[in-house]
Amino acid sequence: MRTVVVGGITLAVASLAAVWFLLKNRHGTMPMPIKVDRLGVEDVVGFFKRTESLGRLKVSPDKIAVALKDTHDDGRTLITLTLFDKATNEVEKPLAIYSVKDVDVQLLNLFGDKDMLVIK
Repeated sequence: MRTVVVGGITLAVASLAAVWFLLKNRHGTMPMPIKVDRLGVEDVVGFFKRTESLGRLKVSPDKIAVALKDTHDDGRTLITLTLFDKATNEVEKPLAIYSVKDVDVQLLNLFGDKDMLVIK
């Protein structure tokens, strides 16, 4: 039983490494996670209003702002802010990645049981 668990973990780590390698080679260097104690809805929405992504969203109706959630064993949550291209069904290079100690309840409720949140 132990080898099955280790094999599953190894496969998961290898899969994540492959995805990271493909994204890195496709989009350049991934941004380093920004460690924050708390992240809320207003922080996420404000990010997209402040950055160059707002201009890209206005110019291309096929692009939408998204937040991706990934929970880690260490108790921190990674929130990745990026754009999604509906025409190609591809996630673009992450604009920002937050390593969050405490995600706001309202933001967690918006995610629900999903890993992706569309920001409108």
